[in-house]
Amino acid sequence: AQRNQFRLTDGRFENLPAGPLRVTLSAQEFIGDQMLRTRWENTALPSGKHVLPYSATNSNLISFSEFAELFKENKDFRSAFASLHADIQDLNRGKKFSWDRLRKQSGNRKGWLRLPALHSSLLDLIDFVDPGPFCRFVPLHRRIRMLGVPASNLPLSMRQTINAMAQIRDGRSLHASDLESMAIMVRGRKAGHEIEAGVCTWSQTLIFALETMKVPYRCGYVLPEETPQWYRDLQPEGTPPLMMHNAKIIEDNISMIQHLQTLKPLSKDQKPLRTYSSKSNQEAWVISNLHDHFLDWVTESGLKPLSEVSKGKHLKKEITKPAAGSTLLRDLSLVEAMLNTNLQKDKPLLGGTSPCSADVLLGPILSHFDVLKKRFETQGPQVNLGPTTREYLRNLYLNEAFKKSQPPEDLIVERYSSMASGEEKKKKEIMWERNY
Repeated sequence: AQRNQFRLTDGRFENLPAGPLRVTLSAQEFIGDQMLRTRWENTALPSGKHVLPYSATNSNLISFSEFAELFKENKDFRSAFASLHADIQDLNRGKKFSWDRLRKQSGNRKGWLRLPALHSSLLDLIDFVDPGPFCRFVPLHRRIRMLGVPASNLPLSMRQTINAMAQIRDGRSLHASDLESMAIMVRGRKAGHEIEAGVCTWSQTLIFALETMKVPYRCGYVLPEETPQWYRDLQPEGTPPLMMHNAKIIEDNISMIQHLQTLKPLSKDQKPLRTYSSKSNQEAWVISNLHDHFLDWVTESGLKPLSEVSKGKHLKKEITKPAAGSTLLRDLSLVEAMLNTNLQKDKPLLGGTSPCSADVLLGPILSHFDVLKKRFETQGPQVNLGPTTREYLRNLYLNEAFKKSQPPEDLIVERYSSMASGEEKKKKEIMWERNY
């Protein structure tokens, strides 16, 4: 069947025969008919349930779960999608469509352009609805077109990214070799005319992991209140840390640790970052969520420096959400139970004698909390570390890799005082307004 195909060169339409992942009008009508709820309502499904009638769902179309069960067991339903299913299986296997098959259908290779053209059009739409510099949904460095179109035809945000990456390659931010080795960008702070390492649990986690593995890396600093354009193009939220390794750019915190766990030692001195196998869903949950709950506690529990309490001074910000303390208290109870279950005399860490993935994720947060409890007074539910957690921290403080990652106590106090007073939030809001 002939279709109207959009032509990239001049924006006009041209006729092209049907090809892979293309469906004729008659087939589209047949598929649409198969998706109607009235056609299948009350049909028994393999799970023992039935396709619900319209009166129970107020929807004319079947749900995805109903679609999946019908597709798996009902031959009549599955036959409507046979051609599309075969094409998708070819894609999943990493195969290109047979050119012989394509020539029979279209007489040339133009039919294959439909998929990359659609892909590029969708990326154009993403650029329109989610423009730079922040790009919250899909980072700019992942918006790579399948079609080799001239740079002048790229959206403005993509051209800006290309220019920014050229600056990185030229050495004005990071060197080209960093994209082929290991480079990280972590939170920084101004120290006079210099920039030094700041306080950030995720940045510390990344450094702790790399030092544990003894992997060589280059480290750069980002000031959150003065985030450069090129960094926001690479990290959607403009926040540190960021990892660049073997031409991969990883901006998700947990994904960075997962990536490090896949690396194999390249020398006798290096060692892998062992994966901690959670014994329960609760353990996995607390490892994943402790960071966010800790920051909620910092900003919402009315932290007051003990030096000011003794002088009768109080921070303006009073406690706003007592639940923040209750949530962190529950998390730390789960951590205490996890440590009680796993630690032994000859294995002082969750990784035994060497830190594992769970140690590098929990250690920085617990150490920062330990500092705050010594230097601050809090309102609401009193949250404290259990005895096993304290012993675990004492052992962690002796670890050489942890020592290299841990910032001085005074800097930790300074950072969280700024968060508790709301000063840091104001700086972020000013930065966002300026960049927009």
